[in-house]
Amino acid sequence: MQSSDCPRPERVRRDVGATLRRLTSSGCAAEVAAEFGDHPDTAAARMTWALATIRATYRTDAMLPFGQYAPADTRPHDGHDMEPRQAWIS
Repeated sequence: MQSSDCPRPERVRRDVGATLRRLTSSGCAAEVAAEFGDHPDTAAARMTWALATIRATYRTDAMLPFGQYAPADTRPHDGHDMEPRQAWIS
């Protein structure tokens, strides 16, 4: 996927899911590293676009700066009480 494609969120979700199923997260990291090694002059701009695209596609109400936690979720789930938990937001 390229920034010039101007992908819609539906395509981003489909392509991200398919790529993660095919390569796993380790394989994706290896591909990114290889691409950055092959094209270091465009790496920063491409990663900036990719991160902005992912953030826009998977936006949540609890978007926080990197390293902060969302409020603990203590709501019941399916009629069962849940222990409070912290959601990591990156």
